[in-house]
Amino acid sequence: MVRAIDLQLERSVAVKILPPELASDPENIRRFHQEARAAARLRP
Repeated sequence: MVRAIDLQLERSVAVKILPPELASDPENIRRFHQEARAAARLRP
């Protein structure tokens, strides 16, 4: 993960990237999206 700043929300965020070797599996992509949606619902 990489740390970044969300300029619109003015807060620190983590950037997670799915490696290419995992991105070819639809189940990995589904779980990646599910995790991203869950993280987006969290409030600091």
